[in-house]
Amino acid sequence: PTQSSWPRFGAFLTEGGVVFRGFTDAPELAVRLFDEEEAPLGTHPMRPLGAGVFEVFIAGAGPGQLYKLVVEGRELPGPYAR
Repeated sequence: PTQSSWPRFGAFLTEGGVVFRGFTDAPELAVRLFDEEEAPLGTHPMRPLGAGVFEVFIAGAGPGQLYKLVVEGRELPGPYAR
């Protein structure tokens, strides 16, 4: 496949919310959102798209949303987060 056909990973602002997309060889992936004081707001399981790619749309999330990925119970910083 060409690079332009590769899925984009990270957090992407869309109308009404944010799409989070990640990759792992683990069987499940989730995204955990945090408020400005870094208190957890909720954990959202991501749906598998195949080939290790997962995504979730979270309505109401916006620019600057703090988040971490959750893999096998461990919180990890989003590798594409700024």
